[in-house]
Amino acid sequence: MISKERSVEILNDLNEAIKLYQIIKNDEAPGNAEYCDYHPFYENTNEHLAHLLKPLAIPSDSKILTILASGDQPFNFINKGITSIDTFDINKLTEYYALGFKRTAILTLTYEQYLKLFSYFSDDETRRMEDFIISSMPEDYKYFWTEYKYALKELGYKGSVFGISIRDIKDEENYLRNNYLLNAKVYKEFQQKLLNAKINFTHANVTELPTKFSQYNLVYLSNVMDYYKTVLYADIPPQEALLKAVELTKEIYAKNVLNPGELMFSFFGTGYANEVFIDPTVEGQKHMYYAPYTYPSHRGLKKGKGLW
Repeated sequence: MISKERSVEILNDLNEAIKLYQIIKNDEAPGNAEYCDYHPFYENTNEHLAHLLKPLAIPSDSKILTILASGDQPFNFINKGITSIDTFDINKLTEYYALGFKRTAILTLTYEQYLKLFSYFSDDETRRMEDFIISSMPEDYKYFWTEYKYALKELGYKGSVFGISIRDIKDEENYLRNNYLLNAKVYKEFQQKLLNAKINFTHANVTELPTKFSQYNLVYLSNVMDYYKTVLYADIPPQEALLKAVELTKEIYAKNVLNPGELMFSFFGTGYANEVFIDPTVEGQKHMYYAPYTYPSHRGLKKGKGLW
């Protein structure tokens, strides 16, 4: 049974999702296309998470906070043994996609079907597969996607979940980037891990982390530097923006990371990738941890010795 409060929230998010679909169909730019409450969500990660997390022997009881995004971020942590994880995102639609559609797709599809869903299905095949996945969802997510597809049909569209998504990597790379998609055996084992895992979601901007969240062994901010540079500090001179980015990051590090613990990023040569946290001689950066830049790479801040 969906509560009245949750129903109101879902209907509001649903209306915004339909507006977004129409904007995209009319070839209009949906405002700031990557950073707002309602914008196209990424179907799959563009980070090489399998490589990034491989060196980390993370205890199963670790407290972890990660951006939700496509869902691959928490899913990769869960496949490493984490049983409960907190997530956040500025985009409200990521919850319905990652924790509703994508999670259910993994739990109900075979390995081959799942990979095919994100590659070579025709539109009609995709819609049939979507309907099957939606019918298997928890009630609140089923309500959202059922009403979404019905509303679009009433408007004359053959609407798809993927009508408000971003697919920006080669489909065949999907299984390489995620540790839970390495092969059919790993995927089958992950299905059980995902079924038993608890994923909490909070709608939040990265600037709200110090006030909305407690402390964690690991806080994973993905490619948040892009957000710092293109949105949060886009209207001020680069050097001033850089200092503000460092200041905010240090605040998150101080208030949200336990000792021992780590604040972790990924980079792709964008944002402040080549500017932040690379020079230990710079005042205010002497305590910062830097992993050498290779593709893909990560940089972060550590507390304590030999965290993992």
